[in-house]
Amino acid sequence: MYQGAFGTTPRSVPTDSATTADPARAGTAPRPFRQSRSLDGVRALAILLVLGYHMAASSLKAGYVGVDVFFVLSGFLITTLLIGERAVTGAISIPSFYARRALRLFPALAVAIVLAVVMATTFATKDMGRSTIKGLPWVVFYASDFAESGSSHANLGLLGHTWSLAIEEQFYFVWPWVLIFFCRARRRLGIVAAALALLSVLDMLWSTHLALTAGHDRAYFSLDGHAMGLLGGAALALVWSRAPEWRLTSATKRLLQAIGAASVVGILLAALLFTAAANQVTLAISVSTILTVLLIPVLLGVPEGPVHSLFSSRPAVWIGKRSYGLYLYNQIVFYTFVPLKPHSKVVDVMCLIATFVIAALSYKFVEQPFLRRKERFAAKSVSAERRGSVVPQG
Repeated sequence: MYQGAFGTTPRSVPTDSATTADPARAGTAPRPFRQSRSLDGVRALAILLVLGYHMAASSLKAGYVGVDVFFVLSGFLITTLLIGERAVTGAISIPSFYARRALRLFPALAVAIVLAVVMATTFATKDMGRSTIKGLPWVVFYASDFAESGSSHANLGLLGHTWSLAIEEQFYFVWPWVLIFFCRARRRLGIVAAALALLSVLDMLWSTHLALTAGHDRAYFSLDGHAMGLLGGAALALVWSRAPEWRLTSATKRLLQAIGAASVVGILLAALLFTAAANQVTLAISVSTILTVLLIPVLLGVPEGPVHSLFSSRPAVWIGKRSYGLYLYNQIVFYTFVPLKPHSKVVDVMCLIATFVIAALSYKFVEQPFLRRKERFAAKSVSAERRGSVVPQG
């Protein structure tokens, strides 16, 4: 069993239930993972930017950078999960990984699709309704990004925002296999992290090239033009898992807290100052990606101070836990009613309230029951892997 690829014991081991490592498999016992409340705050920041962007009266002309905050966080958490699974069990189970993703994502997405169909056939404009129904196959098969970025420039109507879900799932269809390969090949994951960071930077340049030569849609709505956040988050996870515990002086803590605060301010300024113009989009998402990569380790490594308190506050955590539903349902609601006349700020506010109500109900009655099933499934999977029912990958 090869453990050297992970260097030191991972700082935190993300399993879907608290587990301890089998020393015979993992060598040293990693700490059980405890989700940081501050990361829910990062989700809250991301979704609030997206909601602001979708509001017709908003001044957040580049609130779309919230999607890139999501991408970085997603790349970080999923990669940390995979690293932790191998550290605990000596293996990465691809079927278990996909099953956990399905239990987390599919139920709420199914509800969103049903809601979109109902809205498309009742309240939405004829053009919006027709585009929504025609676009359903793209959404169901997680191919929305191909529809949005391809030569057809298909309009997916009320479900156009599912392009980002498609990019994530396509990335995670490939990434676990790549990680397993490097573990089997006994490659140092520090080198892999450096390669991922380089690929993230190169993707920023490639996205700029695509925007200038093939157009904004080709660059923004495609996996190859918009993978920098996922790659950056994955690189951060590999570095973080190998890093020793921080022992910080008061001065160092203040410096890191200042970096965290500057990162948050920078993301907000990017959302305020950039626009959706083709020549600004790639720069906006690149800046936000880099700043989010800086923010996450500060929140985890310095769990104190005003920034951490803000991101760990009850309102931030509440919003963050419901961010998936808020993302799924907000465009369905906004794009159903905002195009209708007369339009006013009152309509925006009512749509925003409706989005929060639907997301809260979805979280309680749809997402949470399946999250509990996901946790039970993960616990059984870890137990089975530790008994040797999954062949170690490496």
